[in-house]
Amino acid sequence: MHNVVINSQTARKEDLREIERAIDILHEQSQVVEIRVPRKFGAISGYFDDHRKLARAVKQLSEAAEYDGVYYTLNPCHEALLARRVKNVLHYEVKETTTDAEIIRRRWLLIDFDPKRPKGISATKREKHAAGLVAIEVARALRKQGWPVPVIALSGNGYHLLYRSRLSAPSRWAPPAHESGHFYFAQTGHSHFAATGKLYGL
Repeated sequence: MHNVVINSQTARKEDLREIERAIDILHEQSQVVEIRVPRKFGAISGYFDDHRKLARAVKQLSEAAEYDGVYYTLNPCHEALLARRVKNVLHYEVKETTTDAEIIRRRWLLIDFDPKRPKGISATKREKHAAGLVAIEVARALRKQGWPVPVIALSGNGYHLLYRSRLSAPSRWAPPAHESGHFYFAQTGHSHFAATGKLYGL
């Protein structure tokens, strides 16, 4: 099975080219993207239609090495959001971020394969490998049913399958929970258009 693979584990944090590659795969040219870092007293956020500046902002946040996660919207934001704040720069202590109603369509359906583990505990190499095997098994099964070839991305603790979509309303589809050996994986179809994905290429 031939897939586009985005590696978020082996790329160096300062590798701007890998960050740009992930952005180019996931986003259309000039697509409005919100980058977001959740924080206790307001998020770090910015709306970008210049994807080179987006990549540099990702690099900046990554190199700071002080945030639990850096995220961006996978689905295109409404162009009007560029006027919410000065565009193509990061803003701090932001209270208002993208809602479902401000996404113009679903571009991606994300399925998340994550080992079941206590909160705050990272997956082991064995668990990540098992997650990858389950992701491949599901991708092959969906391919036999006529689904397109997915983008496969390494997440922090498992794998993502990302399927291109043209839905204009939130999808309620979700694959069943799957048990593989001694590991249990929750596979989730994200129903929120404004859901953010953890940044790949870091």
